[in-house]
Amino acid sequence: MTDFALGPFLLSGERLIWILVTLVLWGAAALLSRRGRPDLNPWAFRATLAGLLGARLGFVAQNADVYLADPLSLFAIWQGGFALWGGVAGFAAVTLPLMWRRREMTPGIALAVLAALTLLFILAQLGRANEQFLPQDRVFEDLAGRQMTLEGPGVVNLWASWCPPCRREMPMMLEEAAANPDLPVYFVNQGESPGKIRSYLSTSGLVMRPVLDPAMGLMAGLGILGLPATLFVDAEGRVIHTHSGEISRAALRQGLSDLKKEIP
Repeated sequence: MTDFALGPFLLSGERLIWILVTLVLWGAAALLSRRGRPDLNPWAFRATLAGLLGARLGFVAQNADVYLADPLSLFAIWQGGFALWGGVAGFAAVTLPLMWRRREMTPGIALAVLAALTLLFILAQLGRANEQFLPQDRVFEDLAGRQMTLEGPGVVNLWASWCPPCRREMPMMLEEAAANPDLPVYFVNQGESPGKIRSYLSTSGLVMRPVLDPAMGLMAGLGILGLPATLFVDAEGRVIHTHSGEISRAALRQGLSDLKKEIP
């Protein structure tokens, strides 16, 4: 799904899906709690919170080396990093014991979960029907005027020198790109002139081969509303995941690890 702008806030399509699913779960729990039925609202809140916490802790456990080296990054949840299996485990840890202790709540809990899963299924199908692909037939240029195309599997990072989070994540992304030479990482500059890019690279000391997109065609074509954005692309050129905003080292490593499974 594409990004959505809510006033000054930018929300990725994937995060919007989970927000909508959560709201449906809460709404169904509230409706089913009316007219003297068991109150499901406390369960819905606690189970959702446990799911969110479990998803975060599961991801941290998968990338323990990164977080041990930088413990404060554990709290940078805006950079992404959630494991679905951890979320399911956290949600189940609250829900299943409650259903066992209070059997009268089981039908209501089951209906609320079914409503949320139904919405999740519908949104997933809509997402598959609107899959996005890189324009593999489009020819780009680097600063030396050499032509190239963007091919998967690989990572495409959309950036600009005026963007503070782009500048913060760039050194880390270059380190990870160098550590994973079997997967291409394309740094596609959005809207800046070659002179501006050269000046930034000269003052920052970064060594990279930026790809030029002066008309910002990738942002427009893929529905990206803000920078930075990191796209994980499979072997067919399909964008399988888009991370909007600054990305963490752990989230980038996880994405690279998933893409490596496609390499023969």
